[in-house]
Amino acid sequence: MGRLAGSNALLLGLDARLGMLFRTRAVRAGGEEGIPEPTRLEDLASDPDYSGGAWTLFDIDLSRINARAERLNISLPERLVQRIDTEARRRKLSRSAFLALAAEHEMSTA
Repeated sequence: MGRLAGSNALLLGLDARLGMLFRTRAVRAGGEEGIPEPTRLEDLASDPDYSGGAWTLFDIDLSRINARAERLNISLPERLVQRIDTEARRRKLSRSAFLALAAEHEMSTA
């Protein structure tokens, strides 16, 4: 099996992300159902429909894909909010984006 040249691998990654962008826009417009849950790589690898193929994994930030943001009002200790804001700024994120990532992380490791 051959290897993709650097520029071809880059284009493949861009194509995957572009495909996800178009799917996200269709979901937002109500034309398709939501983003499905990820499938384990082991399950895909054992599926005969995918035999003989090459696997490439892409990191897609699902927090940027979700169809709609919902506004909420929460109360947190002042010091915790200060720490959240400091860390969010360090990561160049908004407070909302930071809290969403933290919540996703907590639920994925539960």
